[in-house]
Amino acid sequence: MSSEDNPLRDAVQSKQDTNAEAGETDAQKGATGEDVRVNVRVSPTLHERFKQRAQREGRPLSWLIRRFMKHYAAGGDVPALPER
Repeated sequence: MSSEDNPLRDAVQSKQDTNAEAGETDAQKGATGEDVRVNVRVSPTLHERFKQRAQREGRPLSWLIRRFMKHYAAGGDVPALPER
């Protein structure tokens, strides 16, 4: 196997990239054990679509939700839903 074709290395790097954002401390990553659990009710269809996209992109659901929350808490806009 060539050094350019190493699925394990690529998976590890993807996980590291997903879990580490530039400038985050352990506390900001939620690694301190002081996390708060948040339960959210969503339709089964939305959950499945969200989960499938996250899996395709190799991203944990909780990581994505934390990113959305950080963006919003920092004053970011909520994207408008497409009109049907």
